[in-house]
Amino acid sequence: MLPSDYGPGDIEFWIEPPLLLSIQSDVKEMLNEGVDSQVLALVRGLRKVIEDRGLTRSISSSARAFNAYAIDSSYPTPPLELIGGVMTVLSYGYVGYLNGSYDRYMTGEVVFEDVGEFERVITRRAQVRERELAIRLLRDKARG
Repeated sequence: MLPSDYGPGDIEFWIEPPLLLSIQSDVKEMLNEGVDSQVLALVRGLRKVIEDRGLTRSISSSARAFNAYAIDSSYPTPPLELIGGVMTVLSYGYVGYLNGSYDRYMTGEVVFEDVGEFERVITRRAQVRERELAIRLLRDKARG
């Protein structure tokens, strides 16, 4: 059972509950089967090999925080076919982690086209919206 105190600042809040419960169930099953000790032994062995070859680097406590953003778009397929064309909803947005806090934004638009190659049109429009959002995000964060 998941704790009930998750909020929008927690990554678990944004993961689909059935997926999270499925992962949790699978992990419990693996632990019950003793996979944890096998995996731990394998990880320790791999770490020793990597350390013996001098391929590890320690990260100092003064290292900068890891900041990252992911931009994506989505639209349902197949689109809604109407008499005069095809219509769908294009949603796009980003999620990010910046200086210790989560950042997110989502928007969308209704797309109506009367062309035969709708998949090509919507794919291209999604790419353009993602790039526009990336430019806006970079500009906003550069100012802040």
